[in-house]
Amino acid sequence: MDREKRDELIARMRSNRDMRYDGSSRSEKAQAQMDEKFGRLLDQYTACLPRQLFGRCPFTRAWFRHTFDPFGLDGPWWHRDADLEIREPKVPPAYQTHLDVAAVPGGHCAAFTALAAAGEQLSSGGADRALIVCVDSLVEVGRLRALDRAGMVRSERSPDGFIPGEGAVALLVQLRTDTPARARAVILVGTPAREPVVDDLRMPSGSGLTEALRAISAADHAEVARRWVLCDLNGSARRHYDWGVAQTRLGWPPHRLTHPADCLGDVGAASGGIQIALACEAFHRGWSPSPAAVAWTACDDGVRAAAVISKESLWA
Repeated sequence: MDREKRDELIARMRSNRDMRYDGSSRSEKAQAQMDEKFGRLLDQYTACLPRQLFGRCPFTRAWFRHTFDPFGLDGPWWHRDADLEIREPKVPPAYQTHLDVAAVPGGHCAAFTALAAAGEQLSSGGADRALIVCVDSLVEVGRLRALDRAGMVRSERSPDGFIPGEGAVALLVQLRTDTPARARAVILVGTPAREPVVDDLRMPSGSGLTEALRAISAADHAEVARRWVLCDLNGSARRHYDWGVAQTRLGWPPHRLTHPADCLGDVGAASGGIQIALACEAFHRGWSPSPAAVAWTACDDGVRAAAVISKESLWA
């Protein structure tokens, strides 16, 4: 890679980005053209980077190479965010093939989506264990800027927003029939539902969340689990309204409500995983208000998911 060409591309990207965020009023077409130009510049920059040797697959012995910018710390390679994303496979193809690694989209509901997929894989005999890793960050500069422009971040001008956060959690799961005595909890994931109202200008109907919670009402230990509800309420009025409508329709009795966002901020796709980990630790350390819990999450695209998490001792 030529250093002068690399510096020229970075300067052009920086100029383009400054223009995109200078607060000027532009038509959607003009903004889309600037975004497209920025994407082309980023692709040119990525294509010019050398590919360094980073590792080797223990199964295929294939070498894993990754782009790297050795010319300075001012390039996008060192400052990745929502705008400056280097377009490369998230996981080397060899690892995807031989370790059966899969990326699961789904926003706040990603953990429950991954659990359902893992359950199918385990039930079919394709694996005896699954490792689910949930990680997300809403505090990266580019993503935080985009959220703030949309009025979603809590501030003086947007009191209805949420406080962004970041988090990560890893869950090792297997079928309950194969679970050893040291298992922290048993998780039953319900069928997800969809909220029909996703327009930011209107409050949700609550029907999607109500349906998702009803789907787990017949699960084992669900009645006990209603005493403790874990959720991804984050300060947004829309989420609180959604939950309020669902709770009224379900007629659930008073319960303990826990929302980790009041301590961690909104952790996006890590929300469901952190709820599960929190329940597991509470069961293990003895401070859970109930031997079982209901956990639910809500995605911005309308998907609603819920699960029952219970102590292993309830199944003895």
